[in-house]
Amino acid sequence: MGFEISSTMLDTYLKLDNPPYKGMQMLLLSDTGVLYSCDKEFGPDIRGYELDPEKGRLRLENGDIEYDGVFGALQIYGHIDQGPVYLGAVCYHSELAEISFSTILMIAGVYLISIVIAIIFSYIAIWMVLKPIQKLQADIACQKPEEVHFEDTGVVEIDRVHQALNDMAARLEESYSRYSFAMESAGDHVGSFEYQEEVGKVKVSPSIMRLLDIPEGDMENDCTMAYDKWLGRLEALNRIGELEGGYSFTHRDGRIRAVSIRQRDEAHGVFGMVIDKTDAYQEILRLKDISQHDQLTNLYNSSFLKKEGQILLDANRRRVNALVFCDLDNLKYVNDNYGHGMATAI
Repeated sequence: MGFEISSTMLDTYLKLDNPPYKGMQMLLLSDTGVLYSCDKEFGPDIRGYELDPEKGRLRLENGDIEYDGVFGALQIYGHIDQGPVYLGAVCYHSELAEISFSTILMIAGVYLISIVIAIIFSYIAIWMVLKPIQKLQADIACQKPEEVHFEDTGVVEIDRVHQALNDMAARLEESYSRYSFAMESAGDHVGSFEYQEEVGKVKVSPSIMRLLDIPEGDMENDCTMAYDKWLGRLEALNRIGELEGGYSFTHRDGRIRAVSIRQRDEAHGVFGMVIDKTDAYQEILRLKDISQHDQLTNLYNSSFLKKEGQILLDANRRRVNALVFCDLDNLKYVNDNYGHGMATAI
């Protein structure tokens, strides 16, 4: 199988800037006609086209002008549908009559050799670049995440690319090590999950099972869960506004637990983090209770009355509303002698 060469490259090799003889042209030929010439007037309708393979001579007519010259097989191109490909050198018939055949043969040979050498060197240069690039592509395709390393090829430019890839892989490995260290330090307080669309499953870290109270029966052996089960687990959580991305649920042990779920969309799925916020949520509830209750009697205080009372009034605008204050005599005596619980009951 041969390889393609553009018309620009052919013009570069076949064009004669200062031809030594009048009308001299370099042609690519077949057994039946001219395949390519820098002079666009040379085409498949050339008349008087004759090749003498034994002597390597060529004769053709282009319009009213006769051309004579020599040709040789250009073996590097192989064969095409029309047959072998030749490289020929022709000039005006009148010019050829004034010079010897050996001179024409020498000129044609020089051009032929120079063209062949140029093509060979071009091919070698391209091969020296393409082969390392192909090897680099193969290396990238077969690398394992934990064993990323590219070997030198001996080509300086490609080796620089290898070094840049090795440096990038080292930084990624360092980032992954830091992430793993942070996750291990957080213990069971932080978990991560990842959803891959092409797999259709959610892969979770072991701590997720405790954070979201997921039964072992819902998990597969490789710490994955069916996507519909994962969505059902999230939909069963109660949204709470006191925490950013906060959700609460009742644990199987009867306690209220809270988590913060943060996630982001990626090219092929979703990656997210689940953070235990139970202690923070319990503290928020405690402070909220303090702000709404009297700490001595545990009765609602004026702050709660202003907030909830206004809500009650707004919801019952067409009804008669009243606030009754009662002054009980000797209540302090009951508190001091029988306790605040008795006084609250009264």
